[in-house]
Amino acid sequence: MFRLHAKDYYLAPIYPALFAAGGIAWERRFADSTEVARARIVAFPVLESLLLVTSLILLPMSSPVLRPAAWVLYTTALHLHGDEMETFATGPLPQFYADRFGWRQEVETVAKAYQELSPQEQTRVCIFASNYGEAGAIDFLGRRWGLHLPPAISGQNNYWLWGTHGCDPNLVIAVIPDSLSEISQKYESVTIVGRMNAPYAMPFERQRTIYLLRGRRASAPFRWSDERYYF
Repeated sequence: MFRLHAKDYYLAPIYPALFAAGGIAWERRFADSTEVARARIVAFPVLESLLLVTSLILLPMSSPVLRPAAWVLYTTALHLHGDEMETFATGPLPQFYADRFGWRQEVETVAKAYQELSPQEQTRVCIFASNYGEAGAIDFLGRRWGLHLPPAISGQNNYWLWGTHGCDPNLVIAVIPDSLSEISQKYESVTIVGRMNAPYAMPFERQRTIYLLRGRRASAPFRWSDERYYF
């Protein structure tokens, strides 16, 4: 995984099993050691205390026990910084925290735009997201909140394989980074229904505009194959 420059969390599920196996192996190796028996009164409490204190200091780096503002102050004071796992610019939080922000606002805005459509339009509208995170939030929170939204579509990664679910590209609620002038070249009617604005989110997620699009222009025909985007 290091050679492939994989992300560090890819192997995370195997660590607990390795720790447990390693603990058993070391215990069996030194169970009958007289040196260990003599030193345990001092060495074990010292080592355990050191492990506990170190774990508590580093806990905010792996678990969301602090609020965002407190996390920034804490890590700045201790000079703790998470590794950058992506090539994108980061904000005040590392990506594994920043990616938790912005989804509620996105889904609420998409749901409001969807609910303002007529019942006939609701049966054929496409809900398009520029990446799998945005599409996944719509699908996950939409189901959890009982919003009865149609499945979100996206050209990124596996979402592209799942296709358009038969929706109509002439009527789209789109969560995309395109500017108004750019998207107006593809659709006859373009209405901004909202913007994603979460200060702790990744910078590229803060630049998404949520549009209601009607009437795909003949000069820009819709082809699902053109939407394919893998990385």
